[in-house]
Amino acid sequence: VLVGANPTNGRGASLDRVVAICQAGCSTFVSLQAELPPLDSDLPFPAGAKSYAVDARAVASAELQFVHLPIEDYQAAPSVGWLVQSVYALGDRVLSGEVVYLHCF
Repeated sequence: VLVGANPTNGRGASLDRVVAICQAGCSTFVSLQAELPPLDSDLPFPAGAKSYAVDARAVASAELQFVHLPIEDYQAAPSVGWLVQSVYALGDRVLSGEVVYLHCF
């Protein structure tokens, strides 16, 4: 499990960061950002924000997965049940061999 900031900080491509994360073996990006749409959706991003999914797919050596577990800024998880379900789902991914990059802003 890798943890850090949004590779683009939501403001635009930072290819160097995306490349470094992919080179570290990341196979699954997990965004906790409620203010942004899921990375693999066709939903528009807010003005000034950009998805890094296209850049990540372009530099990755394997197929990538994108997971969206939105939490509002400076807030707790929506519920204890949501948190437990999310932790187990991410744990299953790690146990199956995925390398997860978990980020908020």
